[in-house]
Amino acid sequence: MYRCAFSVAPFLADPRLSQQGFATSEPFSIEKGGVKPVVFLLADLGYPPYSEALVVTRQTLEKRSDALRRFIQASAEGWKSYLANPAPGNGLIRKANPEMGQDLLAFGLARMNDYAIVTGSDTQSRGLLTMTDARWRSTVDFLRTAGLAKSGVDYAKGWTLSVVDGVKVLP
Repeated sequence: MYRCAFSVAPFLADPRLSQQGFATSEPFSIEKGGVKPVVFLLADLGYPPYSEALVVTRQTLEKRSDALRRFIQASAEGWKSYLANPAPGNGLIRKANPEMGQDLLAFGLARMNDYAIVTGSDTQSRGLLTMTDARWRSTVDFLRTAGLAKSGVDYAKGWTLSVVDGVKVLP
């Protein structure tokens, strides 16, 4: 087993390996290394979890729910703006991460669009950054089937949609 610390070098050196990574970046590095990768999205293979979630304590949720909702609203509007015109966002990304070239940013945006990473699922009708109880339940069911979640635990106590329900920013 290789430990590659986010390097694609072992993958490029050994055609028997697979490489875990983000569809928006590692394939770029692999292509630069002269190999055309085959990309499998975990979601296409039945893996239901959200790729990102805002995690807070119950106390923070109770005391700062309005701030959390505004954060999600602003994030959704930021994604909409970025997808419509990525140049300002890319400028900020490059300022914070000068090693990220314009070619990598363009590749990442193209893959986000190709794979509907930001705009897929329920976003066309429910809005960007939407979440549903059904998807959370399918995630718990998946984890139980894989033996990674105990039966009898009320996992629904682990999430709330209260701060996302009022946010509806369509792509």
